[in-house]
Amino acid sequence: MYSLYLYFLGLRLRSTSKALVIFRDDKRSYVAVWNWIQIFG
Repeated sequence: MYSLYLYFLGLRLRSTSKALVIFRDDKRSYVAVWNWIQIFG
């Protein structure tokens, strides 16, 4: 949900995926963020 919040605040997909690194050890791709937007947006 935080990724959706950041995206709708105006961050780009790649910036949003980089901001999620603090929550997990593995990286989330910008494509994964885009898929979440398509599902929940």
